[in-house]
Amino acid sequence: NPQNETANKIYYACFKNGNFYKANGSLIKTYSGTSTALTPEEAEAVFVPAGNKCRIGDAIIDNSGKPVIVCSSFSADADHNVKYICWNGTNWVEKQITTNSEISATEGGITLDYAVPSVVYLSKPGKTFFKYSTGNNGDSWTETAISERTISTLTNVRPFLPFNHNTGIFETVWQKNKFIIRAGNEMQDLQMIPESLKLTVNNVKQLVVKLLPDTGDKTLTWKSSDENIATVSSTGLVTSKAKGTVVISATNSFGNSVYCSIEVIAPKYIENALFDFGTATSPVVSGAIQVTETTMLADSYGWLTTVLSRNRNSSTDPELRDFAMSTAEGIFKVFVQPGKYNIVVKQGDSDAGNKHDKISMYVNGLLKIDNITTQSGLFQTSEFDVETEVDYLEFRIPATSSNWVLNSMKITKAGENSIQAIAMDDFMNPETIITVFDLIGKKVFEGKLGNDIFENILFGKNIEKGVYLIQFRLGNKSKVVKFLND
Repeated sequence: NPQNETANKIYYACFKNGNFYKANGSLIKTYSGTSTALTPEEAEAVFVPAGNKCRIGDAIIDNSGKPVIVCSSFSADADHNVKYICWNGTNWVEKQITTNSEISATEGGITLDYAVPSVVYLSKPGKTFFKYSTGNNGDSWTETAISERTISTLTNVRPFLPFNHNTGIFETVWQKNKFIIRAGNEMQDLQMIPESLKLTVNNVKQLVVKLLPDTGDKTLTWKSSDENIATVSSTGLVTSKAKGTVVISATNSFGNSVYCSIEVIAPKYIENALFDFGTATSPVVSGAIQVTETTMLADSYGWLTTVLSRNRNSSTDPELRDFAMSTAEGIFKVFVQPGKYNIVVKQGDSDAGNKHDKISMYVNGLLKIDNITTQSGLFQTSEFDVETEVDYLEFRIPATSSNWVLNSMKITKAGENSIQAIAMDDFMNPETIITVFDLIGKKVFEGKLGNDIFENILFGKNIEKGVYLIQFRLGNKSKVVKFLND
């Protein structure tokens, strides 16, 4: 077995009427019992790879009674040369069919067409198998793909042909399965979770390889096809670096691999936003973005850590009655354009008897809220500026012995006179009336904000590209800004 020996050979002998014969018909020995069994050295060595290993795939007797053998020769598990060896009546003749035929350390399958020995089927990388045919005794071969890789976790291997099959009818049978290898006396099934995903730049994602059964050697070697696009740690944690497509592989100690294809995309940047943290069923401040414990980082914002959330009926203020919380570290990330931003954070618990202390917050590694305490039933407002040279703001709340809380967070780009910034400062109210005019004064749209957010109101109306005037009205307050829809 080539898995157990550094070098081996392929031998031939024909057993007929109690005798062993060479291909030329000469007698090797007569078999009369166990003591006269044939040893490899007594048989005919028909293939001796130069310093390599070899593995027999198939052998038949052709229509003229001459033996034909197909085998693979390899120095590395993933680079096999497939050989076609036949007896021409005088000598053994060796021809090469193809290279790089294997998908792993285990044999992917090589078989002959017993009716037409000039046709060979074999597996190749890409999880498919091919038909090879020759019309000149193996001097040249024509390759035809037979199977397709239809599911990324499945592989098409070990083709064979039923005896006496009809051409085109149940002609080829093969195994279509996941990567399965034998580990001692166990079967180990590898499955990548997930097999594909989209990831924004400067994001992280934990990949998992499922092993069935979950015993034996669990060693995996992780690799990225392009570390300029994404890197992967020794535990399968992917960090995206730049836009592009990358393949992450995990290979076990037997040489089998599973893959995850990742498309790294540019994030959608947020300039001004009010994030209202809480449960999925608690009320949301008009115009705010709801963030629940399941809002994990996607293309614009989200949690990088697991948090809890609460909704306190003791408060009617939708901004303050609910909050995110945890005793463990909490990290919330928002993708923004580099620049200076004003941040307003509100923290507290309206329920009497629920004091939260020793709460701090770091933004991109800088301490901005230092060890504050929110008294029972009261709230703490913190305002600060932060400047970022990267395209994100990462808010990190360290672990505490008692739960930290986060009710809301407003992000405004410093010096902005944008629609969202103006609206957040003065017109964050369901009764706000929004009117859009073109430059000649024609009314394009008018409506109340209600419980929607400004982006949906303004950009959900399919307004044509151009310059517009937008008027905000709330009671006796009014403001007009110029807006470029590009």
